[in-house]
Amino acid sequence: MHPSSRAATRMLLLCASLTAGLAARPAFAQAPPTVTAEVVVTATVAPVPAASVGRTVFTLTRDDLQRFGVTSVIDGLRLLPGVDVKARGPHDVQTDFSLRGATFGQALVLLDGVRLNDAQSGHHNGEIPAPLVGVDRIEVVAGPTSAVHGADAFGGTIQVLTRRGRHLTGQGAFGEHRTVSAQVSSSGHVLPAAWTVAAWGARSDGFMFDRDYAQGGASLRGTVSSSVTMDVRHQRRAFGANGFYGNSPSKEWTDGTVISTLLNRQAGGWTTQARVAWRNHGDHFRWDINRPGFAENRHRTNALDADLTLGRSLGAALRLTAGGGGGGDWITSSNLGDHTYGRAYAFAE
Repeated sequence: MHPSSRAATRMLLLCASLTAGLAARPAFAQAPPTVTAEVVVTATVAPVPAASVGRTVFTLTRDDLQRFGVTSVIDGLRLLPGVDVKARGPHDVQTDFSLRGATFGQALVLLDGVRLNDAQSGHHNGEIPAPLVGVDRIEVVAGPTSAVHGADAFGGTIQVLTRRGRHLTGQGAFGEHRTVSAQVSSSGHVLPAAWTVAAWGARSDGFMFDRDYAQGGASLRGTVSSSVTMDVRHQRRAFGANGFYGNSPSKEWTDGTVISTLLNRQAGGWTTQARVAWRNHGDHFRWDINRPGFAENRHRTNALDADLTLGRSLGAALRLTAGGGGGGDWITSSNLGDHTYGRAYAFAE
């Protein structure tokens, strides 16, 4: 037999044996369906699966944040497309958000559904009173969401959702310029399982005179009854801004307190959610730390919001959600004067 004929014969025998072996193997079972527990609560009035949302929604889970090695919510947001983060210093000293080119006053920031936007200045919207180790996920809806969240969500919405369930986690770091940072979150260890306590802090001498900063805060969240949840948070910040506002060593001090109560109840086929939230924010700015009283401004903002949402299933693929709410902001300012804002809304989906 010619060598080429013998090679062809061997190839045919090999193919035949492979075909017989594959035919003898049992048929593969049907692939199991894909199951996902991801629920989006930012793009719609009522929480729905991500696959049902007709909006561009970016989500960073706790596993994502740990994998990327970020240490703050602000650093996590830098990873998302369409989110422009402008920070004046490390550790979220003062941060502005721009979503898809909108101004920083057109990006709504929510923490567990509570609005953090400041009526005095959007510069303070990035003062999120939660450590990264206490965050469960971050959701960003790019583009206008004003139909759901109001006029200041024209550019998009950022929502930070904190952790639930039993956990104990923390992290710390130190570096040059005597920089130190630490954060911790715990539930089901020091406190009962239905309560979560968190604390965080950071400080540094700065890379030059009057570029130091110090900030920190704490939070307590828990279930008062089977349907009522309380949340109390407070933080303080101080940071130098040498040369930032001009040829002077400027200094700024801010503080913020957020208290909210959430009612969740199901009865008679209806789901009722009612929320009342109060936010107090202070801002003290001195243009030159060596000249007290000169170009020195003090602002204090109080914001109160209340809303009610009712939902009911009307069939296998139909659900009705409706409600309304209102609120207002009261500003006392040595520079801007005293003034107020009011808002009210109603919706159905």
